[in-house]
Amino acid sequence: MSVDSTENAVSAEAPEDQDEARNDAQDADKGTAASRLEEEGDVAADYLEELLDIADIDGDIDIEVRNGRTYISIVAEEDSAGLESLVGRDGEVLEALQELTRLAVLSATENRSRLVLDINGYRQDRAGHLQKIAEDAVAR
Repeated sequence: MSVDSTENAVSAEAPEDQDEARNDAQDADKGTAASRLEEEGDVAADYLEELLDIADIDGDIDIEVRNGRTYISIVAEEDSAGLESLVGRDGEVLEALQELTRLAVLSATENRSRLVLDINGYRQDRAGHLQKIAEDAVAR
């Protein structure tokens, strides 16, 4: 076999090997991204748990990773005025807590977070309300 035919054989296999290497790298990146999001969720949950303890407010913290984001929900088994105070008027306190939580994650992980914080389903209720307003406006 000549040198030219050996080089052609190697270069013919190289794209397949490159594709496999690229796929392996993408899988590793997905695994890394998922573990990074889980770490964000853990840091955020610890921060919020401490905040709830300081404020003497009862609530359960749920962490969910989907669509490349970490979603943190604080819910109470019974109506809790304490949790409602963490939402505030028009969700202002909720937005502030979300930003503080993102800063806590940034401080701990040195990665900027896009986490979403929800308290007692406020965001879902608000989205439903806004959708109803939009549907009513379209119906007119």
